[in-house]
Amino acid sequence: MTRTNLTVLAAALGLAFAGALRAGRVAATAKHFPGIGVPRVDEDAVASRIGLSQDTLRRIDEAPFAAASRARIDLVMLATAIYPAFDRLPALFSRRLATDELRGRLGFAGVSITDDLETAAASGYGSPAAQARMSTRAGADLLLFAQSYVGGAQAAEGLIRDARARRVSVPELRTSAARVLALRASLG
Repeated sequence: MTRTNLTVLAAALGLAFAGALRAGRVAATAKHFPGIGVPRVDEDAVASRIGLSQDTLRRIDEAPFAAASRARIDLVMLATAIYPAFDRLPALFSRRLATDELRGRLGFAGVSITDDLETAAASGYGSPAAQARMSTRAGADLLLFAQSYVGGAQAAEGLIRDARARRVSVPELRTSAARVLALRASLG
């Protein structure tokens, strides 16, 4: 089976699974945008470099996310991997990927969530507050700090300081909050 055929199959199976979850009032998450099919290392341990061209990433790796966006999937998780064809930063810190590709080109209107910002792959990009600022500026709606309460609390405090100092866009923060609240209400 070719990589393209596998991508089509993955999209179909993923959307069927997401639909069943949604029927049970559970939000499904498509991950890891823009595609994580080729790394040879644990992407939580190392920020993998995915050296595919933009054309290949868009045609093959992003195809399941395009289908998920059309099907109005609830969430998309942004990868810790680096896609040099788009940016020098990991996807979860890249406005070019999180906003321009995912929201602009694919038309995704749901909630975007980062991969765990406390993994070794992400932690090399600064403190929790710095990571929160970078992910927020990229366009992520939810910031995942899955390993400790402290990391999330430091990120929240940093975002409050950044919002007050206008280092992050307050209107974009409000838009993100509205998306998250709408998702929450839809599951109730």
